[in-house]
Amino acid sequence: MVDDALDDFATGDGSPSAAAQPDFDDFYRSNYRTVVAFAYSLCRRWPMAEEVAQEAFVAAHRNWQTIGSYELPVGWVRRVAANHCASHVRRRVAEAKATVRSLSGRRQHSEAPEPPDDALWAAVNNLPSRQAEIITLHYVGGHPLHEISELLGLAPSTVRVHMHRARSALAARLNLDAEQD
Repeated sequence: MVDDALDDFATGDGSPSAAAQPDFDDFYRSNYRTVVAFAYSLCRRWPMAEEVAQEAFVAAHRNWQTIGSYELPVGWVRRVAANHCASHVRRRVAEAKATVRSLSGRRQHSEAPEPPDDALWAAVNNLPSRQAEIITLHYVGGHPLHEISELLGLAPSTVRVHMHRARSALAARLNLDAEQD
């Protein structure tokens, strides 16, 4: 009996990680909104956040045998999403610089103004990145603070401190009373 179990483990048929590995479809459905909210907190554009989340989940799906056995596979997906956000931002900046250089050689135009941001998200954009992530995960992703603590790998007290500081900063910038959750 022990020999059979060892043979199954060696061939991968009875490995504990395979039994504990979640189904990718369930994993995707339960974490998609969180990853999009996380990506939005980094890149500040919904279409880009959705694209980045999709790219991260595609990468996870390709390597699901390995990723699914991780203790926190959503952490891996968030890291991939963060890397994709950084790449998109670098690419956008490079494209904008190239466009400005090519236009400045032909004609002198002032830069087109950015579309106005909603006052709240403009204020969130000015928060430190960890505070912006927590605000976005809580208010956009709909996650309670204890879940955010697990998602970001932070102590619950750290999440509460960041949330308090973010709310206070937003209240001051928007001339509102900081409300407690």
